[in-house]
Amino acid sequence: MRRQSTENAHFSMADRIAREASSKAPASPTVERLLNIRDVQGQTTLSRTTIYRQVGEGTFPSPVKIGTSRVAWRASDIAAWLGELPPAT
Repeated sequence: MRRQSTENAHFSMADRIAREASSKAPASPTVERLLNIRDVQGQTTLSRTTIYRQVGEGTFPSPVKIGTSRVAWRASDIAAWLGELPPAT
């Protein structure tokens, strides 16, 4: 019986060491999904004109430049914006 509890203690120590090592490991970079204007229009049901007007007013997330003549929106920014909308009545 004594030996079994020692083995369990050994595994518990190993588990603890593994958890500590994994918590100190550098976080892997996450890849942010980017949405083009059509995707944003589909998720928000806003027109292109309304999206850009609200970006200018500061009431809609700004796009990020992904090329010389291309922009996209972070999916998390759009999701957060949608989450802040008041509930439909």
